[in-house]
Amino acid sequence: MEGPRVRAEPESFWIEGDQLFVIDKAILPDVCLQTGVVDGEMTRSHEVLCWRPGRIYLYLAIGLIVGVGILKLVFAPWILLGGFWVMRFLSRSVVAQVCHGQGVRRRKKALHMGKWGVVIAATAFMVFTSFAPENRLLAGMSMGLLGLYWIGLLDHSYQVKKIKKSVAVLEQVHPEALRQLARWREAHLREA
Repeated sequence: MEGPRVRAEPESFWIEGDQLFVIDKAILPDVCLQTGVVDGEMTRSHEVLCWRPGRIYLYLAIGLIVGVGILKLVFAPWILLGGFWVMRFLSRSVVAQVCHGQGVRRRKKALHMGKWGVVIAATAFMVFTSFAPENRLLAGMSMGLLGLYWIGLLDHSYQVKKIKKSVAVLEQVHPEALRQLARWREAHLREA
C-alpha cells in the first residue's frame, strides 16, 4: 500500500547531463534516486547533502600510521582528529526531501550499522588489548578509520560533487531516476 504523495517543487531541482542540481530545502518527487523506482513502498526523508572527500578516512589512517607509528609524533592523532572535526563543522550542506525505495532503505541501514560496528570494534580493541597505550591508540584508530573507508567503498549511492550558493550537485544518480525526474519536472513546469 502506498502512502500519501507529497507535492514536490519543480523549481527546486534541475538536471544537466548526468548530474542532478538540488537547491536547499528542495522537495523532490517520489522517485528513488538510487534505483529510479517510482512505484511501490517508498520512504521520504529529510537528507543532509554535504560534500566530503571520498578517501578522508584512508588519509587520516595513513596520517596516523606515518605520524605516530613512523615519525613518533605524539600529537599527530589529535591534529588529525581536530582537522577532521573542523572539516565536518565548516563544510557546507543542503537539506532536501528525497525518496528511497524499500531495498535502498535496508541497504542504507545495513551500511549505517556496519559503520557503528567498526567504531565499536575499534574502541573495544583500544580498551581491552594489552599493548602499550600509545600502540593501542594507533592501532585501534587506524583499524577503525580503515574500516570506515572500506564500508564507504561498499556504498554505491549518489554522491555530492560540490555545493555552491546553496545548490548541491549530485552525481551517480541512477539514469532512470534522472529520466523520471526530468519528465516529471517538465510536465509540472508546463502546468504552472
